[in-house]
Parts: sequence; C-alpha cells; structure tokens
Amino acid sequence: MAIHLYKTSTPSTRNGAVDSQVKSNPRNNLIYGQHRCGKGRNARGIITAGHRGGGHKRLYRKIDFRRNEKDIYGRIVTIEYDPNRNAYICLIHYGDGEKRYILHPRGAIIGDTIVSGTEVPIKMGNALPLSTDMPLGTAIHNIEITLGKGGQLARAAGAVAKLIAKEGKSATLKLPSGEVRLISKNCSATVGQVGNVGVNQKSLGRAGSKRWLGKRPVVRGVVMNPVDHPHGGGEGRAPIGRKRPTTPWGYPALGRRSRKRNKYSDNLILRRRSKMTRIKRGYIARRRRTKIRLFASSFRGAHSRLTRTITQQKIRALVSAHRDRDRQKRNFRRLWITRLNAGIRESGVSYSYSRLIHDLYKRQLLLNRKILAQIAILNRNCLYMISNEIIK
Repeated sequence: MAIHLYKTSTPSTRNGAVDSQVKSNPRNNLIYGQHRCGKGRNARGIITAGHRGGGHKRLYRKIDFRRNEKDIYGRIVTIEYDPNRNAYICLIHYGDGEKRYILHPRGAIIGDTIVSGTEVPIKMGNALPLSTDMPLGTAIHNIEITLGKGGQLARAAGAVAKLIAKEGKSATLKLPSGEVRLISKNCSATVGQVGNVGVNQKSLGRAGSKRWLGKRPVVRGVVMNPVDHPHGGGEGRAPIGRKRPTTPWGYPALGRRSRKRNKYSDNLILRRRSKMTRIKRGYIARRRRTKIRLFASSFRGAHSRLTRTITQQKIRALVSAHRDRDRQKRNFRRLWITRLNAGIRESGVSYSYSRLIHDLYKRQLLLNRKILAQIAILNRNCLYMISNEIIK
C-alpha cells in the first residue's frame, strides 16, 4: 500500500510516514480474544524478551495457512489491517460458502480469484505443492516445512522466497534471510510475494505510536544497576568492565551464534544466512550512518536525501567489490588448473594447483597466499620449469 506523509503541522506529525488507511472490519466467526499476559516474561515472571509490554488490545484473526480448500475457487472480498502482523490479510469467499482469511499477496486486488490444489495455474495467490510443474525461479511465500502443518516460512510483510532446484524428493529454496535449504516437494507454497512491501519505510513520528504497538523504550545496559545488567554499576560514566559486550544474561553479545547445536534440520541447510545478504539489506550501512551524517550535515535541506544516496552507493560498492574479487579468483584458478593439466599430459609430472600456490609462496614469488597479480607474469614454460625443479 501507499505511504502517507504527514504535513509538519505539529511536533508529533513532523516526521510521520504511515500506511494509507486500510479498513479493519473483521467477521465475528473469524476472530477471538487473546489474553496477552506475557509482556516479555516467562512462567516465573522473569524477563526473557526486553522492551515489551502494554499496547492496545487486539483481537486475533484466524489465518488460513494450510490452504486446504482444494480445487475450490475463492474471491477476494476485502483487504484488511491485522494488528498481529505487519502484512495485510484478505477475506476470501469460496464457492462452497466457506469464508477464510489469508495473507494478502502483493498486487492482489478486490475481486481477484484464487484457488489451491495440485493442478492449478501458476498464478499469484494460488497455493500448490512444490512437486507440481512450478518453474524454477518462481517467487513464493507461506511455505510449509512439515506436510499438512501449514505455512511457516516467508510470512512477514514483503517476504519472498525463490525456488532454485528440484531433485529427488526435495526442493531447494532460497529464503528471505539468504539461507538456502531443502524442503520436501510434497509441501505446498503460495505463489507471489507477501504484500505491504513498504512497511520498512514507515516512520511513526512519536513515541506514543510505538507504545500502542506494545514496544517499550530501549535502555542501555551501561546505565542500569549491576543487578539488572552485566554492564551496569560503577561511579558515574564507567566502562562496562569486560573484554567484550555481553547480553543481560552474560553471553557474548556481538557475533555469537544463537542457533541450537546439532539441530535436526542442520542436514537440510545447504548454506546458512550470509553476511552479504545483510549488507544488501542495509545492516552495515546503519553502522556507518554517523560518519555519513557528519559529511552530509552541511547540506541542510538535502540532508536525508544525500544520506540515503551515499548509503546506497556504499552498499553497491561493497557488493560489487565482493563479486569482482570472487570472479577474479575463480577465473584465475580455472586458468592455471587448465595449464597444469596440459603440463601433466606433456611432461608426465603430477602437480596440483594448491601445491603450486604453496611452493610459490615459499619461494617468495607471491606476497601472500591470496591470488595476486604477480603470478600472472609466469608463463607456461616457466611454470613447467618451477614444477620440475621443485619436484626434483
């Protein structure tokens, strides 16, 4: 949906940018009250998730994540706001009289028809198993992990996964986090991307709007008491007193992996979440925002626009440099492996690429173990000579 920018008439609306108005008139048989007693506490009342509590009362909408209305066409009647998630939801009227809520696919409008089944067209909003004739590269969301349990992956606003390959009983998917993993081909998914893509462009404009969402202020650990945080205590502005920052429970805070060891799904994950994916999403740009703002502060009116432009340029430069470096290494390795194979066939000497790099490094023909341009001056005859001399 479109982003509505407030006029700067009052302090609370000076920087506001919210979604355009979406009606919320849920059906009584598809909602139920939910007592929110957690507030970030566990059963013993101990804080396990900070900065939560309060917020407006909510009615939970029953969302159909299973999409088990097989081969029955349904029509989108309304697009509604759901206070329990960032994505919008759609009310579907099926041909047999059933009424259900589903996640709103991006681009779907009132009056569109959807259907789920094994032999349905590859169309936005349709749900079908991965084992069907779904082409590779298809954008999907609401993906099942366990057959019949309902969609569990790619359900947030703007989330989209990509079907990469199919082999045997499994399909390979690239998830929004950048993780590549295997899913059973019998599991179903919905074609398209989740709607409300511009949710990250919202700016609530005031603290009260954040409190309505149930989010409390974030407090630094260094200003707490020692009983509340390992960083707390001291006289005045004291350092944290540790080698590295820690969580409120004493674990390393920066870079520590939080995934459980020896989890059952470790064998299904082909590639874990990558750092370059987070670069594309702007996490590294946030760390450098202070330096960028210092540079852009002298441009007054163009401050935010210039900041955004410089940030995007830095992200593109980082990604481009990473790709170019990998491409150069790959091409260089392929070139010299071909030359080594040709030399082995002619001279009968067995010699590997990794051994060549190691020996050249020992003879100080390379500055370090990285593939530098200096080795490119070695021609084919010189390579044979070095190989034979080292072997002798």
